[in-house]
Amino acid sequence: MSKIKVLLVDDEEELVFTLSERLQFRGFDTDAALNSVDALRLASINDYDVAVIDLKLPLVTGQDLMKMIKHIQPDLKIIFMTGHCSDDQGRKGIGKGYFDCLIKPIKIDILFESIIAAVLSYPEKK
Repeated sequence: MSKIKVLLVDDEEELVFTLSERLQFRGFDTDAALNSVDALRLASINDYDVAVIDLKLPLVTGQDLMKMIKHIQPDLKIIFMTGHCSDDQGRKGIGKGYFDCLIKPIKIDILFESIIAAVLSYPEKK
């Protein structure tokens, strides 16, 4: 399997770049966006396996951004991160267009496991 390509979107600069760095140490190929405009631009020029999106972004919600990105990459797996999501909501996300919802502060091991599970959920990537 080639490197897993992840798009990280959060307006908290320190968080998004720290997550990006930590995932790169684990062998992922990552891009980071601090807003929805940059996220959409990156999604239009790169193919991603997973997008990790903050639910509370300026200008648009994470859910709205998910819908916009899914117009560009319909099969992209979405993982939300937020301080406003229960574990129960996260595990029920597949039917709502997203794969998982993780609670901040994000534990890198949990994020890593969620990304791997999302990638393995692609039929052609099993």
